[in-house]
Amino acid sequence: MRWYLSFCRRGRGGVNHQTARDFNAWAEQAKQPEPWQSESWREALRWFFRAAKAAQASGAGESGRPSETEPDLTVAEPNASGGLDPAMPAWKRAFLTTVRRRHYSYRTAQGVKP
Repeated sequence: MRWYLSFCRRGRGGVNHQTARDFNAWAEQAKQPEPWQSESWREALRWFFRAAKAAQASGAGESGRPSETEPDLTVAEPNASGGLDPAMPAWKRAFLTTVRRRHYSYRTAQGVKP
């Protein structure tokens, strides 16, 4: 996934099905992976798009943002001691830690659904 998102950022293309196809073609040529590796990369991209579609369908309005009646709980706020909330799922804590270490934008972390 990291390669794909970097590929989109470098090419200044959106994150969409066409860039996923372009990424697969590039990866096949540049990396020369084993067939099982190519399939695992494709499956990861399929999961990514399915999860995004499901997240958009559950709670996002026409603008792609959560509705006013439903609070946006996607970004973990530091607790009083400055750390992440211990009640947060482990995968989300790990993701947000990685995002912060890599200095990704605040909007990137907002896309995480609980």
